[in-house]
Amino acid sequence: MSDVTDKMVEKHAESLAMVTVLDISYCLKISSKGLEALGKHCKALTHLKRNMPPPEWEQLAVEVDAAKMDDGEAMIIADTMPKLRHLELGFGRFSDRGLDAIFTKCRALTHLDIQGCWSVKLEGDLPAVVFRALG
Repeated sequence: MSDVTDKMVEKHAESLAMVTVLDISYCLKISSKGLEALGKHCKALTHLKRNMPPPEWEQLAVEVDAAKMDDGEAMIIADTMPKLRHLELGFGRFSDRGLDAIFTKCRALTHLDIQGCWSVKLEGDLPAVVFRALG
């Protein structure tokens, strides 16, 4: 796990303007606020890894609970990182709504890893959107 926080990200994000690949996996102290700062300043970003640790097996039922679902990070990625081509969001807590926003706004996306994203159901028109986007 990492000790990098939103405050640190906000302080240094401006100096990362030319970064194209960023791995903030397992950075549990970075929230939507830090992601927004990165998206605002890292305009050259094409690869983002935001994998989170899997929940413990005993807590899995609790983690899947709809009350734990949060599309905030997915929405910020969609709104601030349109040039992404490679995106890893393993064990993210977003739903079909967040995934749809990513596919709608990140038009250059060619690789997506959503392993362990239990709230993604791929219902409605989303499967067609996914297949169109990733070919």
